Amino acid sequence: MQARHERLLAAWAERRGEAGTLAEAVDRFVGVTASYRPGLFHGYRVGGLPRTNNGLEQLFGAHRHHERRATGRKAASPALVLRGAVRLVAGVVTRARPVSARELAVADGGRSCGPVSSAAAGRGSCAAGSGATRTPISPGSSSTCSSQLCRPRKKRRRDRLIGLARGRPGWAFGFADEVWFSRFAQPALHAWTAGEPLRLGLHAAGRDDPEPKALACYGLWLPERERMLLRFVAGRPVSGVTCPFLAWVAGQLAAEGVRVPALVWDNAPWHVSREVRAWIVAHDRRVKAAGTGCRLLICRWPSKSPWLNPIEPRWAHGKRAVAEPDRKLTGQELRQRLCDHYRCPLVEPLAQ
Repeated sequence: MQARHERLLAAWAERRGEAGTLAEAVDRFVGVTASYRPGLFHGYRVGGLPRTNNGLEQLFGAHRHHERRATGRKAASPALVLRGAVRLVAGVVTRARPVSARELAVADGGRSCGPVSSAAAGRGSCAAGSGATRTPISPGSSSTCSSQLCRPRKKRRRDRLIGLARGRPGWAFGFADEVWFSRFAQPALHAWTAGEPLRLGLHAAGRDDPEPKALACYGLWLPERERMLLRFVAGRPVSGVTCPFLAWVAGQLAAEGVRVPALVWDNAPWHVSREVRAWIVAHDRRVKAAGTGCRLLICRWPSKSPWLNPIEPRWAHGKRAVAEPDRKLTGQELRQRLCDHYRCPLVEPLAQ
């Protein structure tokens, strides 16, 4: 094969003058071939080495296909570009033979969640006022390990907090979250009908409509009381609005005789910001100094765990209950319908 290739190039070089306007193309082809020549025939010297990379390209495509099906993404994960050497090998190996957790533990025994001191375990992630969730980790551990393998420990701390709130008089616990209620988008609904199937179309926003397309809302679900506290926002959830909402919640619960509400929420920026944490600390100090009021005890959900919050399905039920198929609702109508559904009074929206 190499001898035939060399004879072909030599013939082209001898008859270059007959190429006419293609003489420059012949020179280009000969030059490029010379640059590839050291490794051009390597596959013929090594037995079993594929002559083309078609099989390798098919392997890459199959891995992207399986990763899209496993993750639900429309395109391959961006991490495949950064860590392709590891992810591709791992994907090929696990498809050829399943790898057990015991084998992974032997190969990666040094990466594990570090021990937590007894003082930190006692405080947990529910420190009053601060709302801190970080726990001490040994130097050999990694942040990825602490966020994934230590998630059950955070759940146990949350369960202990709920049990503590249930067993003490004057305590209550609730689940807080924020949601957007759209005036135009329709939720997914299923209903039995004897005639033509019902259709929920998307309402169009008019150019002369001065009201916002969606309404932001703070909510607190109190499971023991089967009660929802709603407070709409004239804007979007930010730290400057979260503090007035917490003050309003503390006032509402203090009027009902609650001394310490344990609030569980996620790690949204307007929950963990310095402004909100400083306000909670100052509020608890004022309540402690005065001897009256409602002290706030904050606990956070584990990262990327929205399904743990019991308020999430109630948001979905509320959106379905207030859907209007025939026309678009005004902002005031949407607020009133939601308050009627959750059986709570309509309060003036918080200003951003």
